[in-house]
Amino acid sequence: MRKIPRVCVLVSVFVLVLASCTGSDVEVATTTTTTGPVTTTTAVASTTTTTEPPALLVWAPCGSAECATLTVPLDHDDPAKGTIDLVVARLPAGQPNERVGVLLYNPGGPGGPGVPIVTDWADDVFSDDLLRRFDVVSWDPRGVSAGTEVDCVDDPDSFLGLDPTPETAEEAALIEAQATEFAAGCAERSGDVLPYLSTVSTARDMDLLREALGEEQISYLGQSYGTALGSVYATLFPERVRAMVLDGAFDLSAASTDWWVPQAAAAEQALTAALEQCASNQGCRFHSDGDPFTAFDELMARLDAEPLIVEGTEVGLGHTIEAVVQGLHFEENWPMLMRALDYAWEGDGTALSEIIGAVDIDPESATSIQCLDWPRDTWEPSPTVIDQVLAVAPRLGPFQVEGIALCSVWAAEPNPPPPLTGSGAGPILVVGTTGDVATPLESSRDLAQHLEQSVFLVVERNAHCAYHPKWEGVTLFDTKCVTTTVDRYLIDLELPANESVCEHGNPQLQPPG
Repeated sequence: MRKIPRVCVLVSVFVLVLASCTGSDVEVATTTTTTGPVTTTTAVASTTTTTEPPALLVWAPCGSAECATLTVPLDHDDPAKGTIDLVVARLPAGQPNERVGVLLYNPGGPGGPGVPIVTDWADDVFSDDLLRRFDVVSWDPRGVSAGTEVDCVDDPDSFLGLDPTPETAEEAALIEAQATEFAAGCAERSGDVLPYLSTVSTARDMDLLREALGEEQISYLGQSYGTALGSVYATLFPERVRAMVLDGAFDLSAASTDWWVPQAAAAEQALTAALEQCASNQGCRFHSDGDPFTAFDELMARLDAEPLIVEGTEVGLGHTIEAVVQGLHFEENWPMLMRALDYAWEGDGTALSEIIGAVDIDPESATSIQCLDWPRDTWEPSPTVIDQVLAVAPRLGPFQVEGIALCSVWAAEPNPPPPLTGSGAGPILVVGTTGDVATPLESSRDLAQHLEQSVFLVVERNAHCAYHPKWEGVTLFDTKCVTTTVDRYLIDLELPANESVCEHGNPQLQPPG
């Protein structure tokens, strides 16, 4: 057995907390799990015609796959400004005579690399059926590929650890100054690439990749932030979409502040459930004589007053909240989070630091992408929004509403996408999980309602994203229902009925209602 990487990731739009669809490394086996029926066929199956790829991509062995370099314009609207190179990885279909076409994949972020998923982890991330029928392709997007990375400050992690609860005007001014310094550093060190990192630009790269692969149409699987990229692509290039699955979805065309309340509510609900689970189990490391709630509050107050030191680095309240939100992403990982909190109670912040460090996201690139994706005037929450956050999240909310809206002082001008409709792209399968901390169910449903011809699949699970076909470590949920439903759509274009449900503990897809 091996361990899977951090896939399905999202950077929070309100506190710059890194999030991941795998809150810790989970051991996996490599057996296929693609059995069980689905319901209601609502699309006609087809197979992408294979054509000879143009000479733009020259493949060479790369891990267990093959890699190439895709050259794209730095500025799609002004190619005279030069080009950048993006690394691409491809794992050819295991059964060429049954090949459907190309399956492009984005694991999330923003700022997450896609190449390692294909070169090192494809056997663990995708079902055997998908690997047999598709050339699986992913790439390191602009802002991630070598030569396009963003450099802002010498220690970007220190910005993520800023005190989210300044008690004095002096502390608040210091935090604002540090945020301004971060934004100014990005402009000074990476100003040549900073204006060209939007999701719209990456979607246009994606279509050039499709062309370089010699495909008239592509199939696509995007998770977390990858759903934003997919919905932008389907809106800009609808005729190029054969099939598209958006797992752990959110609507990039909505105002960023629209995210505050549902995300705060989802995180609070998950924390409450995790602490209740710990309170009922004397074997839980953070049991605290049956009252982990009071212990949690006291620990947060202690860390606010005096951060822990791990190998010479402070682990204070900001980093702890980041670790808590990340640790809540999978119910299977809640005991790990409780252990980390218990160690911190004893004065050891190593486990909290390890949760934070496990996320394979560059915060400088992630922030740079996000700050281009929404209009500048949508970043500041209104007093009403702040009141709503505090109402739905009394334990975590206060740490979020004090967050600095870094993007309001960003140097590069935003380049937000048009309203996301996917008009003309055909049916798109949108997947939402009921206990998703990073992309709450209602946000996923909102995107599905905005996309024309979308079909929404509800998955009953406390997790960020649902498609994880080979996770032996997932003991609380049977993945067969999700795997079968997603695979049958991507391979045969067989869609479930809208609002169908993958129930907890049931491998069979259930009809809506």
